[in-house]
Amino acid sequence: MKTISVILFVTLMAFSMTISYTTPGFGYSCSHGNGSGLVSSSPAAAQSQPQIIDRNKDIQMAIQDPNNNVPGKAALIIYSDSDWSGSIMDTSYGSSTIDGSGDKRIEFQCTSGGTYSLAFQKQNAEGYLFANVVQDGKLLNVKTTTAEYGMVTMAGNCD
Repeated sequence: MKTISVILFVTLMAFSMTISYTTPGFGYSCSHGNGSGLVSSSPAAAQSQPQIIDRNKDIQMAIQDPNNNVPGKAALIIYSDSDWSGSIMDTSYGSSTIDGSGDKRIEFQCTSGGTYSLAFQKQNAEGYLFANVVQDGKLLNVKTTTAEYGMVTMAGNCD
């Protein structure tokens, strides 16, 4: 019997669920983590450990960081092991394009009652891109991709 396993952990605060089922010739298991910001996938036949991206501690530190608690500002915090490029539109409808690699903090205008939008893409096939928006000690949005040349997009309201 051939078994394929996929494990997917998604950042959701205080949420935990596991779904498992088996069909003839295949077994699948899907899990949603408990707010830990994990993303992983791995075929069981290869007997390899899944790639795990755990940024929950980093997110908690970002939320508590006084630099991310500036009135009228928000911070996009990117965690990545690859090159990436993207753009941010802030509440004044100003747009900026940013290229980078690895981890980076990007501050942008985000005034109360306004909105923001952003889109970032990995510039290669391997690796991960984990992005979150923090404002006034709150996590506003989180998105992750491990797809080849994967993209994260977010839009939301500022506090």
